[in-house]
Formats: sequence, structure tokens, C-alpha cells
Amino acid sequence: MKRFIHSRRGSVILMVMIFTTILGLLGASLIAYTLTERRLNHRNKLRFEAKNAAEAALEYAASEVRARLTRNLNFAADEFSTTPITAHSTRLAQLLPTVASEFNHVAPGDVSLWVSQITEPTRRYIDPSNPGNDFDPLRGQTVTAQSVRFLARAGSLSLAWTTGSVTGPGQGQGNAVDLSVLCKFLQSAPIRAVPQAGRI
Repeated sequence: MKRFIHSRRGSVILMVMIFTTILGLLGASLIAYTLTERRLNHRNKLRFEAKNAAEAALEYAASEVRARLTRNLNFAADEFSTTPITAHSTRLAQLLPTVASEFNHVAPGDVSLWVSQITEPTRRYIDPSNPGNDFDPLRGQTVTAQSVRFLARAGSLSLAWTTGSVTGPGQGQGNAVDLSVLCKFLQSAPIRAVPQAGRI
């Protein structure tokens, strides 16, 4: 009887050890999965921040072109080479914080903008009998038409601290890991201008 009790006690300890090992492995895999998801979600957040900053730069460039056309309907063929549109640091400082922070990882220095003319100016008549031109302020006139290309680039950078299974700033000793995302957008738009007198 004593031998039977000792063998049973040994099997219970063995079962507890196997069950504890299985629970430990499940817990470790759950922690690894959670940390991977957290890292992927953070990278996705960086990508969206960079995407939004690049799209904002495109909108800024389009508004600058519109403002130039509003001020002067005679759009020169070398308009962007003589007076380029750039992402002004003062305007970017209004749109973005001066440095990347916990809530925004895009700094003004991480945003670039280029605008160029990609086609030669061509002359075109805006037909007033075409119903699609009913609300066109240039209908009945010969205009200079060309395409403009906008290219915007924005990057977001985050510093993450890793220490084995613990991630986050200020949580013990660790290694700094750069997580950076770069987004680029290209957009083309047609513009039209009334030719200056004497340049026809």
C-alpha cells in the first residue's frame, strides 16, 4: 500500500510539472504575440502620420499654385523654376510641432515638397458652346494649358526601448531601436492661364 501511495504522489507531481510547463509556454507565446502586435500597431501609426503629413504638403502646394493663379492669370512657362514652391519652415511650424513628440512623430525637417511643370505649355480654346464649360471663367478665351507635378515626402521617426520582453521608454536598461517610416506621394494636376498680351 505504501508503494502505491508513493507512485501516485510521483505521478501527481509529474502531472503538475507538465501542466505548469504547458501554461508557461502558452503565457510566453501570448506575451510574444502581444509585443509583436504592439510593434506592428506602432509602425502602422507612424505610417499614417507620415502619410497625413505628405498629403498635407500636397494640399499646401496645390493651394500655393491656386493662390499664384488667383494673383496672376498669366502663368509663366518657367514659373516654378524662377520662383519654386517649397514647404516654408514658418508654415510647417504652424502645421507641425517643432520637434517630434510622443503624440506626433513628424518634425518639420522631415517634410519635403517639390513642384515642377511636366509638359510644355500648349494653347487651347475653351468652347463656350460646350455645356461642360458653362461655369468656366475662361470660356470663350484661348488659354495656355500645362500639367504640374507635385511630389511630397514625409517621414516619421520613433525611438523605442527594448529590454527582452519589456518595451517602452524608461522601463529599465535597453537598446534604442529606430522605427522610421517614409511616405512619398506624387500627384499631377492641369493648370490653365490666359496668355499675356504680346506673348501670343
